[in-house]
Amino acid sequence: SKLRPRVAPQLPLPPRRALQMAAGRSPGPGRETEASEVHASTPAARGAPTQRGKFAEKARSGTPPPAADKRASQESLDAKRPEGAKRRTANGARKEATPPERFWQELFSAGSMVVPSIYFAWFLRQAEGPSASLTALASSTFAHCAASVAFHVQCACCGGDASFNHLESPLRCADMVLIHLCCIFYSGAACNWDSCFVAANAAVNLLCMLSLVWTRLGGLAGSPRDSLRTVGCIFLYTSALPYFRQDYWNYLGIICSYVVGGVFWKANARLDGWGHGMFHLTLVPASHFLLRSAST
Repeated sequence: SKLRPRVAPQLPLPPRRALQMAAGRSPGPGRETEASEVHASTPAARGAPTQRGKFAEKARSGTPPPAADKRASQESLDAKRPEGAKRRTANGARKEATPPERFWQELFSAGSMVVPSIYFAWFLRQAEGPSASLTALASSTFAHCAASVAFHVQCACCGGDASFNHLESPLRCADMVLIHLCCIFYSGAACNWDSCFVAANAAVNLLCMLSLVWTRLGGLAGSPRDSLRTVGCIFLYTSALPYFRQDYWNYLGIICSYVVGGVFWKANARLDGWGHGMFHLTLVPASHFLLRSAST
């Protein structure tokens, strides 16, 4: 019998290589094939730019990365925002920066604050033997006028200084504190010096005054909430006119004067800083109705 050559048995191919051979591709070494396939599937092998390549391409073309885009957009928004608008500080707190180049507006606010005091002085001069109540009203008004004029003159002189913030000014604190002092004396004249109402009104205003002083001594800036508390105290003292005096006409006149003044005060930024001075002028009719009611 003839001897047949011995043939080594063929082992079955792995499924992955069998598929490659069926497709007519040379499998090559297994790991190299897999690595090449993985590399071929990456964006760089396909010619698509990677994330790092996108930033490099933007840098070469002059287009800033997303962080720079965000900063640029914020700067453009700040440039478009009107002067006196509220900005956010680094810690996220709202800060109302002092608008520059409002010298004449601040001087107008200082001058218009004198007009109600002039009317107070004229009214006392016309009254025959002014009462202690009218004298207390006038004295608190004159004290507040001095602080307010000094504050607005400071804003006029320092408004162009980038480091000046009027919310941190001690003169602003004095201005706001003396407004609350006026509310205490005004309430006494409005309620015929009723002891309970005067004590309650004084307690509320003293708390607001202490809050202002504590904030300033702590080195912190004031906030728009200070003005809102002042508005609340004004409506508190004026409520004594219809309740204790049944003086509805003078009460209506005071409220209408304050409402018109509040419109100018709120629209101060839109009026380029002239609204605050107009608000001061509306205090003249409010003072007239208060003095007419207190003198009867």
